[in-house]
Amino acid sequence: RREQLPGWDREIDIRRWMLDNRLGTRKIALSPAGIFDSIYNLNMRDNNWLVQTLNDIYKNHFSDVPQVNPIKIQFSRSAKFRFGSIRLIKKSIFQPKGEQTSLILVSGMFKDETVGEDVIKCTIAHELVHYVHGFSSNLPRRFSYPHQGGIINKELRRRGLTNLIVAYKKWLREYRTEVSSS
Repeated sequence: RREQLPGWDREIDIRRWMLDNRLGTRKIALSPAGIFDSIYNLNMRDNNWLVQTLNDIYKNHFSDVPQVNPIKIQFSRSAKFRFGSIRLIKKSIFQPKGEQTSLILVSGMFKDETVGEDVIKCTIAHELVHYVHGFSSNLPRRFSYPHQGGIINKELRRRGLTNLIVAYKKWLREYRTEVSSS
């Protein structure tokens, strides 16, 4: 039993177990109660949920922006520090010749429902701001650099998404503490 091992600390073990569970790196682990539990969670978010969330954000906060090329969104692999990205895909066997698609990738870590929805919405909105500013889209580029002078948060505030920034910053503070202590 773990309790009988020299140097075993229940609190540290529980925190590691919770962090592994949150990051999606746990395969099958012994829970603090001592019972094996599965890696599968039937309530986890999926790509359809992401598409619906993207559509809601676009419709409610970015409706003034013309969609000059299709925007697709999906979960990527889990990443500890890169939560989202956007890229312009120029060639693909799945799209008509000459058509370009903007692809938003969201960290697979966000499939876990312990991560708040506002954090994911903030990540999606952040990538949409890049799209609006002409990065990874066919819209004219408005700035030289994608994060120049805090333009992302300024744009999010202008579009009424301040609550997402606040929730994201709070979560990020807690998340960095968890990662640095493991």
